[in-house]
Amino acid sequence: MGNKVTVTIYGKEYTVAGDKPREDIIKLAAHVDDKMTEISDSCAMGAMSSIAVLAAVNIAEEYFDLQARIEDLERRNVKLEDDNQKYTQLWEEAKTNYIDQKEESQKTLSDLREQTRAEIEEIRKQKDQLLGQVNGKDKEIGELIRREQEMKAEIEKGSKEAVAASEKKFKDLENNYFDIQMENIQLKSELEKMKNEMEWERNERESH
Repeated sequence: MGNKVTVTIYGKEYTVAGDKPREDIIKLAAHVDDKMTEISDSCAMGAMSSIAVLAAVNIAEEYFDLQARIEDLERRNVKLEDDNQKYTQLWEEAKTNYIDQKEESQKTLSDLREQTRAEIEEIRKQKDQLLGQVNGKDKEIGELIRREQEMKAEIEKGSKEAVAASEKKFKDLENNYFDIQMENIQLKSELEKMKNEMEWERNERESH
């Protein structure tokens, strides 16, 4: 059941019935009373009906102004929602692109690391092979030195013929010794070059 409230508007009491709470009905009546009093104070007309009509027109104007503001706010709200949806979509696309690029970069980095690891392992194998060759040549040089010393001992004990033959053998040994020394120097040079390349590649990876 609606509420019945007695209110005073422009000096007269009225009983107003409505579904709104008593406090709201009193506020509405007070607003109408204020409008009628405001119009009565600002113009010379004294007819209550005229004042009531002007008050109604003012209240209607306020209502339509508020309605227009509400519609404008609703339009702006719709636009903001559209913009928000558009920016949300752009953000999701950007986030997806970032994730895709990140995964691709991680895969590329992983492939590069694996490739570098394989290259390092291959270089290490080559280095070990060169070290083995160098050690083998060192043994050959040691054996040649031993044989050279034995030959010298034979030369000192032998005859002139033996001396001549030994000198020839000694000459051959010296030639072989020289060749092996040159080959050994070349192998050591290649080993040093490989070590420098490995050092350079390690520095390059650390700098990136």
